[in-house]
Amino acid sequence: MQALSNLSAGRSGSVGSITGISWGKGMAITITVEYFGQLQRLTGERVETLEIAPNTTIPGLLNELAARYGERFRDFLFTPEGRLRPSIPIIMDDYQLREEQYGALHDGARLLILSPVAGG
Repeated sequence: MQALSNLSAGRSGSVGSITGISWGKGMAITITVEYFGQLQRLTGERVETLEIAPNTTIPGLLNELAARYGERFRDFLFTPEGRLRPSIPIIMDDYQLREEQYGALHDGARLLILSPVAGG
């Protein structure tokens, strides 16, 4: 089951809409996704506000975004086995998450997807 359906293409700061959802009016939650570095270039977006199905998980959302933004976006975020790359920092509401914390998103969540950080 897909978390998002027919996200509308938008400009930076736009609201993505969903259509054809069967859970009824007022049942969607609204989240903000911010892209940094190469992800900003791949999406053409800096910030998006999206309406998604309740109980959508972070991996579910990222899979839907990968379907929207294409193979280069997917390859950047996911390993060939389909797991999220551990080198991609995911921050929700000012807290960096570990993979075991990739649960359901909540209404008003702010998700930051960063490019890998390297250095020494």
